[in-house]
Order: sequence, then C-alpha cells, then structure tokens
Amino acid sequence: MKLVTNKKVGDYSYLFFSIIALLPIIFLFIEGKDIPQKDIESWTFVLNDVVPGLLKNSFQLVILSIIGSSLIALPLAFILELTDIPARKVWNVTTVLPLAFPLYVLAFIYVGFFEWAGPVLTFFREAGFDTLGNMKFKNAFGVAFVFSLGLFPYILLPIRLVLKKVDFKLYQASRSLGKSDGHFLKKVLLPLCMVPMFAGCTIVGMEVMADFGAVSVFNFDTFTTSIYMAWSSLFSLGSATRLSLMLLTFSLLLFFLESHISKRQVPLISNESQEAFFKLKLLPKMAALSFLGIVTFFSLILPIIQLVLWSYHAWKNELSANYFSLIKNTLMLAFSVGGSILIISLILVYAERNKHHKRWLPLFRSFFLVGYALPGNIVAVGVFLLFMNILGTSPMEMGLALVIIGLTYRFLSVGHRTISPTARLINPNFEKASKSLGKKRWTFIFKVWLPFLRGNAIYAFLFVFVEVAKEMPLTLMLRPIGHDTLSTKIYELTSEGEWERAALGALFLVILGMSTVLLMSLKGENHAEGH
Repeated sequence: MKLVTNKKVGDYSYLFFSIIALLPIIFLFIEGKDIPQKDIESWTFVLNDVVPGLLKNSFQLVILSIIGSSLIALPLAFILELTDIPARKVWNVTTVLPLAFPLYVLAFIYVGFFEWAGPVLTFFREAGFDTLGNMKFKNAFGVAFVFSLGLFPYILLPIRLVLKKVDFKLYQASRSLGKSDGHFLKKVLLPLCMVPMFAGCTIVGMEVMADFGAVSVFNFDTFTTSIYMAWSSLFSLGSATRLSLMLLTFSLLLFFLESHISKRQVPLISNESQEAFFKLKLLPKMAALSFLGIVTFFSLILPIIQLVLWSYHAWKNELSANYFSLIKNTLMLAFSVGGSILIISLILVYAERNKHHKRWLPLFRSFFLVGYALPGNIVAVGVFLLFMNILGTSPMEMGLALVIIGLTYRFLSVGHRTISPTARLINPNFEKASKSLGKKRWTFIFKVWLPFLRGNAIYAFLFVFVEVAKEMPLTLMLRPIGHDTLSTKIYELTSEGEWERAALGALFLVILGMSTVLLMSLKGENHAEGH
C-alpha cells in the first residue's frame, strides 16, 4: 500500500511540474487572443506592414545559416572521422570551441572588423579597390556568415557521433566488391549522415530564431528584436505578446521536429579498429588541413585576437569598481539559477525512475523541457504575464526573483538532459535491495543514487552556469532597474558602437565558455579512450 502511495506521489509531482511549465505559454495565448479596441488600428498596421518583413528576414536568415553551417560541418566531420589527418585531437577541440562564443560577441567582433571605418574596408579603399571598400556587411548574408561560424558545431557533433559508429568492415566489404571510395561515400556514409545532419539543422534553426543579441548588433529586424522594441520602446505588452505567439509557433515546430528526427538514429556496430577509412595523399591532405585552418582562423583565432586587442586598449578605463560589480552580479545570478536547476533536475530525474511512468513520460517531459526551445524574449513575456495575473500588480516588484524564475524555466532542459541519461543506467534493483535491507529511501538517495550522478550533476551545473551568464534578452527584459550583468552591459555598449569597451566583458564570458567546452572535450576524449 505504501509503495502505491509513493508512486501516486511521483505521478502527481511530475504532473504538477508539467502544468507549472505550461502556464507561461497558456497566459501568452490568453493575453494574445483578444485585441482591445484601442489597439486594433496599430496592430492592423503591424500585421500588414511589419510582420511580412519579419517573416521574410527570419526565414531568410534561418535558411542561409543552415546552408552555411552545413557547408562547414559536413566536410569537417568527414575529415576528422574518416581520414588520417594529423593532429586530430587538436582539431577535435578547436572545431568545438566556437560554441564558447555568444553569438552577439561574434557579431560585434565582425561588425567592428568589417564596418566602413574598420580595418578590412579601410585597407581596400586605401589600396584603390573602391567597390570592395564600400561594400556593406550589415545584411542577411553578413548575419548568416556570423551564425554559420558560431553554430556549425551543432551539426558537426551529431554527424561525427554517427561516423564514429560506422564499422570499418563495411568499408572493407565495399572495396572487396570493387566499389570505389566515392561510391562508398555516396551510397553508405552520406545516407547515414542525413538524420543527424537534419537534427543539427533544426537546432541551428532554433538558435537563429531565438537570437536577439547578434541581430541587434547588425540592426537586422527579426521577431526577437521587434518583441523587445514593443516591450521596451512602445510599452505595448499586447503587441509583444502577439509577436511572441507568432515566434512561439515556429520555435515549437522546430523543437518537435528535432525531437522526432533524433528518435530515428540508426544503430550501428562500433568501429573498434579506429582505423582511418581514407588515407590521404599529399595534395588532398594539404587541402583538408587548409580547410580546417581557415575554419579555425575565422571561427576562433581571429575573434580571440580581436577581443584581446580591444580589451588591451580598453581595460584601464573599463576595469573599475563598477565592472567588478557587473562580474559579481553575473556570477551570483548564474550560481543561483544553476543551483535551482540542479535541484529541480534531480527531483524530476528521480521521479522518472519508475517503469510505470513510461506511458505518459515523453509527453509530460516535453512540457517542462520546452523552455530551452523558446527564445528568451518569449520566456520573458510569458513569465511576466504569469506573475502579473497571479500578483495582480507589476511583477517587476519581485526584483531579481523574476529573472531567476525565468532563467530556470529557460534552461531547465540543459540540466535535465545532462543528468537523465546516466540516471537511466542505475539498476532499479539497487533501490529494492536497499529497501529489503531495511534502509530508508533517503539512505539510498544519499549513499547510492547521488554519488552515482555526481559527475553529471557537476557538468549540468557548469553548463547552466555558462548559459545563464551569456543569456541576454531575458535578463535584459526582466532585470530590476540598475541591476546590470555583463551581457546587458555588452548590449548597451554595442548599441552605441562601443566595440572596444564591450570587449572586456565579452572576453570574460568567452573564457567562461571555453573552460566548460574544454572540460567536456577532455571528458569525451577520456571516455573514448576508456572504451
């Protein structure tokens, strides 16, 4: 009887979290479905004259960014996993490190580099190439170029995971049948890469649709910039809500598409030999190394050099007591949200351990993990509406608590997905054995369950810590007046074209991101060697 009661408690707790997670989205629909009479004329103008341009810009940006990211990621995956390229371990790390750069940091680096008074166009004008010296970088192709450099690892990593599993014996069998390398590449490897490639493309699409900082640097209008404009400049919660609903539709579509595609992974025999499929001759090897070098230079080396140079020129004026306050605010916010998400993720993962949950688990899990698929602007508006209806007054009176709640909702998926796979490896019989020995549930949790998950819990905290430190739109929209973080300060400075002054805070965020990426890369290498 006691066991049944515990199961019901687990069901109800999981259902409770799922309903809570849906409330911000529900209030978005409630607020947006009715248009007050005074807003009809202005909203009609927005719908007829603004929204078509936003749709065009957003879809154009998504398509260009997916194409650019794929053109970088697919050749990289083939070179790194299938050839005998030298220094593979080094390239494995350098091709993932671009994820450490917030997109808005990459954006202001390249805008500063290619703006009219920047070094590149100035060089062309002084060299007599007036056409090149006056070309415009602030357009859809410029934004997509930056997005491609920052997002290609999202496509690269899933493709590499599949290629790692391709058995070398398949290649040997193909060669024994007289088939060429090109035939094996076209008929076997490329079809296997399609599923992970499309999954990665949907993630890139979600990141592009959710971006606010980078497109703001480029002055490129998308739904995210329009939502913020309606919120901060027009003070129109209704317009911000209805624009959020439009973006929400596309974001959820991409989210469920990615979830569906990811389930269609093809199981393959592991490549135990770890032997390179293709032995490159001198010229192809030089071409492959050149491609790796070009991608690494533009996505990693050049941005770091530019940030360091700008920081060197600006640190004497920028590094003050106020700056240390920004760092403290950023770290405290990241620590608070990271701790909250870690605790909630562990509770949810523990509630998932019973087999009888599997009937409804995928549906409810999608409810409370959908926050990561939503742009920060939408989460900010949804959380604001939720607490406005609960409190009956402006939620801004909650101060920093509102920001922490919004960020926890936004990044809960990051913590949960880091812990959940390892938790599934724990044999359910361990808990039954603990009970049969007369031990209380808390004894099992603290002596067996938590120690087993300790490593993943630490990585979940670090992931969330870095993501929160980088998050811009949600923090910008919900923060108390005067409570700035590094990301909001970077937004203010880049809005005024102060690239050098923004570099110091950006460098700090990049170092935080790189530390986490390097840590996870080393963990991945050690895990691979252990097998």
